[in-house]
Amino acid sequence: MSIVVFEPITNAGLTQDITLTRSIHLRALRIGIMKHDTLDGDVIVSLYDGVTLLKSVTVEAADINALGTYANGFLAFEFDTFLGVVRTAGSKEYQIKVVYDGTESDTNYIGWNRAHENNIVLAYGSNQSGGEPVSDTYSPFEIELYRWG
Repeated sequence: MSIVVFEPITNAGLTQDITLTRSIHLRALRIGIMKHDTLDGDVIVSLYDGVTLLKSVTVEAADINALGTYANGFLAFEFDTFLGVVRTAGSKEYQIKVVYDGTESDTNYIGWNRAHENNIVLAYGSNQSGGEPVSDTYSPFEIELYRWG
């Protein structure tokens, strides 16, 4: 039996820190989602360096609803041009923010899945013990980065 742990994506949004240990040309990212019923709004993913917005991509409600009444998997956000994400020395932290701009509902919703084993994400915030999440409910959100070339 599998259990999916997710947080509903709201108008306020959800944020996940990521740590990069090398410079990359970022082409796209995918987030793990749980979708139920029909959505009336779009999902926006933004990549930040501190408070500076580097890139933002929107997936429209019609495209998400085409997945069916229920969906559990990855939703891709492709950048129109590649994004050079640079680290100068050591590692560099960035933030990924996901926002749902539709009506929030208990029956029609989209959530961002949590994954216990996600090697890309190294920061767990205040919910860590010895560098690891204290439970699956505090594990990082599912994220996959796709680089150019």
